Amino acid sequence: MKTILIPTDFSAAAETAINFALELNKRINARIILFHSYAMPNYAADISIPVVDFEGIKEEAIEKLRKLKAKLQTNYPQMEIEAEFGDTEIPLASKLDQMVKAERADLVIMGTTGASGIKGSIFGSNAAAVIDKASCPVLVIPEKVKFKEIEKIVFATDYQDNDLASLTFLYQIAVIFDAELIILHISQTPQTNEYEPDLLEWFKHELKDKAHVDYSKISFHLLIAGDIADELQQYVEKNKVDIVSMSMRKRNTFVRMFDHSLTKKMVQQTHTPLLAFHTVE
Repeated sequence: MKTILIPTDFSAAAETAINFALELNKRINARIILFHSYAMPNYAADISIPVVDFEGIKEEAIEKLRKLKAKLQTNYPQMEIEAEFGDTEIPLASKLDQMVKAERADLVIMGTTGASGIKGSIFGSNAAAVIDKASCPVLVIPEKVKFKEIEKIVFATDYQDNDLASLTFLYQIAVIFDAELIILHISQTPQTNEYEPDLLEWFKHELKDKAHVDYSKISFHLLIAGDIADELQQYVEKNKVDIVSMSMRKRNTFVRMFDHSLTKKMVQQTHTPLLAFHTVE
Protein backbone atom coordinates (compact mmCIF):
# COMPACT_ATOMS: atom_id res chain seq x y z
CA MET A 1 0.00 0.00 0.00
CA LYS A 2 1.68 3.18 -1.23
CA THR A 3 -0.88 6.02 -1.08
CA ILE A 4 -3.72 6.80 1.34
CA LEU A 5 -6.22 9.55 0.52
CA ILE A 6 -8.03 11.20 3.44
CA PRO A 7 -10.95 13.49 2.54
CA THR A 8 -11.86 16.15 5.07
CA ASP A 9 -14.64 18.68 5.54
CA PHE A 10 -12.88 20.00 8.68
CA SER A 11 -15.56 18.47 10.92
CA ALA A 12 -15.09 16.46 14.12
CA ALA A 13 -15.92 13.27 12.21
CA ALA A 14 -13.22 14.04 9.64
CA GLU A 15 -10.69 14.79 12.39
CA THR A 16 -11.41 11.39 13.98
CA ALA A 17 -10.72 9.69 10.65
CA ILE A 18 -7.49 11.63 10.13
CA ASN A 19 -6.19 10.67 13.57
CA PHE A 20 -7.13 7.04 12.95
CA ALA A 21 -5.40 7.09 9.57
CA LEU A 22 -2.20 8.56 10.97
CA GLU A 23 -2.03 5.94 13.71
CA LEU A 24 -2.72 3.19 11.17
CA ASN A 25 -0.02 4.56 8.90
CA LYS A 26 2.65 4.25 11.57
CA ARG A 27 2.71 0.57 10.59
CA ILE A 28 1.98 0.97 6.87
CA ASN A 29 4.21 3.99 6.11
CA ALA A 30 2.29 5.11 3.02
CA ARG A 31 2.11 8.49 1.33
CA ILE A 32 -0.69 10.57 2.88
CA ILE A 33 -2.84 13.09 0.99
CA LEU A 34 -5.39 15.32 2.76
CA PHE A 35 -8.16 16.22 0.31
CA HIS A 36 -10.98 18.77 0.47
CA SER A 37 -13.69 19.12 -2.16
CA TYR A 38 -15.45 22.49 -2.06
CA ALA A 39 -18.62 23.70 -3.79
CA MET A 40 -20.02 26.95 -5.10
CA PRO A 41 -21.90 28.86 -2.37
CA ASN A 42 -25.68 28.41 -2.27
CA TYR A 43 -27.78 31.52 -2.86
CA ALA A 44 -31.46 32.15 -2.25
CA ALA A 45 -33.65 31.74 -5.34
CA ASP A 46 -34.98 35.32 -5.13
CA ILE A 47 -31.63 37.10 -5.35
CA SER A 48 -29.33 37.64 -8.28
CA ILE A 49 -26.27 35.38 -8.22
CA PRO A 50 -23.06 37.40 -7.92
CA VAL A 51 -19.90 36.63 -9.85
CA VAL A 52 -18.24 33.71 -8.04
CA ASP A 53 -14.58 34.07 -7.12
CA PHE A 54 -13.54 30.46 -7.72
CA GLU A 55 -9.87 31.20 -7.17
CA GLY A 56 -10.69 32.87 -3.85
CA ILE A 57 -12.81 29.89 -2.73
CA LYS A 58 -10.03 27.47 -3.65
CA GLU A 59 -7.39 29.55 -1.86
CA GLU A 60 -9.58 29.63 1.26
CA ALA A 61 -9.87 25.83 1.12
CA ILE A 62 -6.10 25.46 0.64
CA GLU A 63 -5.45 27.77 3.59
CA LYS A 64 -7.69 25.63 5.82
CA LEU A 65 -5.77 22.56 4.69
CA ARG A 66 -2.45 24.30 5.42
CA LYS A 67 -3.59 25.08 8.96
CA LEU A 68 -4.79 21.52 9.46
CA LYS A 69 -1.50 20.17 8.15
CA ALA A 70 0.42 22.46 10.51
CA LYS A 71 -1.66 21.16 13.40
CA LEU A 72 -0.82 17.57 12.44
CA GLN A 73 2.78 18.25 11.40
CA THR A 74 4.37 16.72 14.48
CA ASN A 75 2.63 13.41 13.74
CA TYR A 76 3.22 13.28 10.01
CA PRO A 77 5.37 16.03 8.46
CA GLN A 78 5.31 14.55 4.91
CA MET A 79 1.57 15.01 4.48
CA GLU A 80 0.38 16.47 1.14
CA ILE A 81 -2.75 18.61 0.61
CA GLU A 82 -5.14 18.96 -2.34
CA ALA A 83 -8.39 20.90 -2.92
CA GLU A 84 -10.74 20.59 -5.90
CA PHE A 85 -14.09 22.04 -6.93
CA GLY A 86 -16.97 19.52 -6.84
CA ASP A 87 -20.70 19.43 -7.51
CA THR A 88 -22.81 21.57 -5.19
CA GLU A 89 -24.98 18.74 -3.81
CA ILE A 90 -22.30 16.24 -2.73
CA PRO A 91 -18.96 17.77 -3.75
CA LEU A 92 -16.81 15.06 -2.18
CA ALA A 93 -18.46 12.08 -3.86
CA SER A 94 -18.43 13.81 -7.23
CA LYS A 95 -14.69 14.50 -7.15
CA LEU A 96 -13.01 11.94 -4.94
CA ASP A 97 -12.67 9.07 -7.41
CA GLN A 98 -11.00 11.39 -9.90
CA MET A 99 -8.46 12.16 -7.18
CA VAL A 100 -8.12 8.44 -6.38
CA LYS A 101 -7.23 7.70 -10.00
CA ALA A 102 -4.99 10.75 -10.47
CA GLU A 103 -2.97 9.99 -7.33
CA ARG A 104 -3.19 6.20 -7.70
CA ALA A 105 -4.55 5.93 -4.18
CA ASP A 106 -4.72 2.44 -2.69
CA LEU A 107 -7.09 3.34 0.15
CA VAL A 108 -9.50 6.11 1.16
CA ILE A 109 -9.99 6.69 4.88
CA MET A 110 -12.89 8.95 5.83
CA GLY A 111 -15.16 9.81 8.74
CA THR A 112 -18.89 9.46 9.14
CA THR A 113 -21.51 10.43 11.68
CA GLY A 114 -24.10 8.08 10.18
CA ALA A 115 -27.73 8.98 9.63
CA SER A 116 -29.38 11.67 11.76
CA GLY A 117 -32.96 12.48 10.92
CA ILE A 118 -34.39 13.59 7.57
CA LYS A 119 -31.51 15.88 6.70
CA GLY A 120 -28.87 13.37 7.73
CA SER A 121 -25.31 14.54 8.08
CA ILE A 122 -23.26 15.87 5.19
CA PHE A 123 -20.31 13.62 5.89
CA GLY A 124 -22.51 10.67 6.84
CA SER A 125 -24.32 10.73 3.51
CA ASN A 126 -20.98 11.29 1.80
CA ALA A 127 -19.60 8.02 3.17
CA ALA A 128 -22.19 5.87 1.41
CA ALA A 129 -21.91 7.98 -1.76
CA VAL A 130 -18.11 7.71 -1.80
CA ILE A 131 -18.24 3.93 -1.33
CA ASP A 132 -20.63 3.78 -4.26
CA LYS A 133 -18.23 5.65 -6.56
CA ALA A 134 -14.68 4.98 -5.33
CA SER A 135 -12.56 2.60 -7.39
CA CYS A 136 -10.37 1.71 -4.41
CA PRO A 137 -11.27 0.36 -0.94
CA VAL A 138 -12.85 2.87 1.46
CA LEU A 139 -12.29 2.63 5.23
CA VAL A 140 -15.11 4.44 7.05
CA ILE A 141 -14.38 5.56 10.63
CA PRO A 142 -17.37 6.32 12.92
CA GLU A 143 -17.07 9.64 14.72
CA LYS A 144 -16.46 8.32 18.25
CA VAL A 145 -13.94 5.61 17.30
CA LYS A 146 -10.34 5.90 18.44
CA PHE A 147 -7.54 3.87 16.94
CA LYS A 148 -6.45 0.76 18.77
CA GLU A 149 -4.23 -2.09 17.71
CA ILE A 150 -5.94 -4.17 15.01
CA GLU A 151 -6.38 -7.71 16.28
CA LYS A 152 -9.54 -8.96 14.52
CA ILE A 153 -10.73 -8.31 10.97
CA VAL A 154 -14.03 -9.77 9.71
CA PHE A 155 -14.82 -10.10 6.01
CA ALA A 156 -18.44 -10.94 5.13
CA THR A 157 -18.51 -13.00 1.95
CA ASP A 158 -21.11 -14.32 -0.47
CA TYR A 159 -18.51 -16.50 -2.26
CA GLN A 160 -18.07 -14.28 -5.33
CA ASP A 161 -14.81 -14.48 -7.29
CA ASN A 162 -14.08 -10.78 -6.74
CA ASP A 163 -14.19 -11.41 -2.98
CA LEU A 164 -10.84 -13.15 -3.48
CA ALA A 165 -9.23 -9.86 -4.57
CA SER A 166 -10.75 -8.11 -1.56
CA LEU A 167 -9.38 -10.78 0.75
CA THR A 168 -5.92 -10.45 -0.80
CA PHE A 169 -5.98 -6.77 0.22
CA LEU A 170 -7.22 -7.63 3.73
CA TYR A 171 -4.61 -10.36 4.08
CA GLN A 172 -1.88 -7.76 3.57
CA ILE A 173 -3.32 -5.63 6.38
CA ALA A 174 -3.74 -8.66 8.64
CA VAL A 175 -0.10 -9.66 8.16
CA ILE A 176 1.14 -6.14 8.98
CA PHE A 177 -0.74 -6.17 12.29
CA ASP A 178 -0.48 -9.93 12.93
CA ALA A 179 -4.27 -9.83 13.17
CA GLU A 180 -6.85 -12.60 12.98
CA LEU A 181 -8.74 -12.63 9.65
CA ILE A 182 -12.25 -14.05 10.05
CA ILE A 183 -14.14 -14.95 6.87
CA LEU A 184 -17.85 -15.01 7.61
CA HIS A 185 -20.82 -16.10 5.53
CA ILE A 186 -24.36 -15.38 6.74
CA SER A 187 -27.06 -17.47 5.06
CA GLN A 188 -30.61 -16.19 4.76
CA THR A 189 -32.03 -19.13 2.82
CA PRO A 190 -33.13 -22.07 5.01
CA GLN A 191 -33.74 -24.44 2.08
CA THR A 192 -30.07 -24.31 1.03
CA ASN A 193 -28.56 -24.64 4.50
CA GLU A 194 -27.50 -28.23 3.87
CA TYR A 195 -25.17 -27.03 1.10
CA GLU A 196 -23.65 -24.11 3.01
CA PRO A 197 -20.80 -26.03 4.73
CA ASP A 198 -19.68 -27.42 1.35
CA LEU A 199 -19.76 -23.94 -0.21
CA LEU A 200 -17.68 -22.52 2.61
CA GLU A 201 -15.17 -25.34 2.22
CA TRP A 202 -15.03 -24.69 -1.53
CA PHE A 203 -14.38 -20.99 -0.95
CA LYS A 204 -11.62 -21.85 1.50
CA HIS A 205 -9.81 -23.81 -1.22
CA GLU A 206 -10.42 -21.08 -3.80
CA LEU A 207 -8.78 -18.53 -1.53
CA LYS A 208 -5.69 -20.71 -1.16
CA ASP A 209 -5.43 -21.99 -4.74
CA LYS A 210 -6.48 -18.91 -6.75
CA ALA A 211 -5.58 -15.98 -4.49
CA HIS A 212 -2.59 -17.76 -2.91
CA VAL A 213 -3.64 -16.61 0.54
CA ASP A 214 -2.35 -19.07 3.11
CA TYR A 215 -2.29 -17.48 6.55
CA SER A 216 -2.21 -19.24 9.90
CA LYS A 217 -4.63 -16.73 11.45
CA ILE A 218 -7.48 -17.16 8.94
CA SER A 219 -10.70 -18.79 10.16
CA PHE A 220 -14.02 -19.50 8.40
CA HIS A 221 -17.46 -19.22 10.00
CA LEU A 222 -21.04 -19.84 8.88
CA LEU A 223 -24.12 -18.23 10.45
CA ILE A 224 -27.85 -18.59 9.71
CA ALA A 225 -29.92 -15.45 10.22
CA GLY A 226 -33.07 -13.62 9.18
CA ASP A 227 -31.55 -10.14 8.90
CA ILE A 228 -27.99 -10.15 7.59
CA ALA A 229 -26.99 -6.63 8.67
CA ASP A 230 -28.31 -7.13 12.21
CA GLU A 231 -26.61 -10.52 12.56
CA LEU A 232 -23.34 -9.13 11.24
CA GLN A 233 -23.52 -6.18 13.63
CA GLN A 234 -24.19 -8.49 16.59
CA TYR A 235 -21.29 -10.75 15.60
CA VAL A 236 -18.93 -7.79 15.30
CA GLU A 237 -19.89 -6.38 18.69
CA LYS A 238 -19.92 -9.74 20.50
CA ASN A 239 -16.49 -10.72 19.18
CA LYS A 240 -14.93 -7.26 19.62
CA VAL A 241 -13.96 -6.97 15.97
CA ASP A 242 -11.66 -4.07 15.05
CA ILE A 243 -12.53 -3.79 11.34
CA VAL A 244 -15.54 -5.23 9.51
CA SER A 245 -15.31 -5.51 5.74
CA MET A 246 -17.55 -6.37 2.80
CA SER A 247 -17.89 -5.97 -0.95
CA MET A 248 -20.44 -3.62 -2.40
CA ARG A 249 -21.93 -4.76 -5.68
CA LYS A 250 -25.01 -4.05 -7.73
CA ARG A 251 -27.85 -6.53 -7.95
CA ASN A 252 -28.17 -8.65 -11.05
CA THR A 253 -30.81 -11.25 -11.87
CA PHE A 254 -29.58 -13.44 -9.01
CA VAL A 255 -30.45 -12.61 -5.41
CA ARG A 256 -27.20 -11.87 -3.65
CA MET A 257 -26.36 -11.55 -0.03
CA PHE A 258 -24.70 -8.14 -0.16
CA ASP A 259 -25.83 -5.11 -2.11
CA HIS A 260 -25.85 -1.32 -1.88
CA SER A 261 -28.57 -1.22 0.77
CA LEU A 262 -26.71 -3.52 3.18
CA THR A 263 -23.44 -1.63 2.90
CA LYS A 264 -25.22 1.68 3.43
CA LYS A 265 -27.07 0.26 6.42
CA MET A 266 -23.75 -0.83 7.94
CA VAL A 267 -22.25 2.61 7.31
CA GLN A 268 -25.14 4.21 9.18
CA GLN A 269 -25.37 1.91 12.18
CA THR A 270 -21.92 0.49 12.87
CA HIS A 271 -19.65 1.60 15.72
CA THR A 272 -16.75 -0.32 14.18
CA PRO A 273 -14.58 0.85 11.26
CA LEU A 274 -16.01 -0.48 7.99
CA LEU A 275 -13.76 -1.32 5.05
CA ALA A 276 -15.85 -1.45 1.86
CA PHE A 277 -14.75 -2.73 -1.54
CA HIS A 278 -16.57 -1.53 -4.64
CA THR A 279 -16.50 -4.46 -7.05
CA VAL A 280 -17.08 -4.06 -10.78
CA GLU A 281 -19.12 -6.73 -12.57
